[in-house]
Amino acid sequence: GVIIVFDLANKKSFAKVEGHWLDLVNRSCAEQTPRLVVATHADQADSRVVSSEDIKVLFLSLSLSLSLSLS
Repeated sequence: GVIIVFDLANKKSFAKVEGHWLDLVNRSCAEQTPRLVVATHADQADSRVVSSEDIKVLFLSLSLSLSLSLS
């Protein structure tokens, strides 16, 4: 499986999930390879720049069904 991690306090990190990392995974791994996308720094609400809505839109566009945020 593949774990892709992005920082909730870094918009560029979030943008690279779809614009770089998932593209790389899709080119390099079999279609059935499990993919997990994880958000870090969920405990730092004052520095958060990636909204829950941003994540929801991304997950819906990629047909991902679950999100997980870590501190």
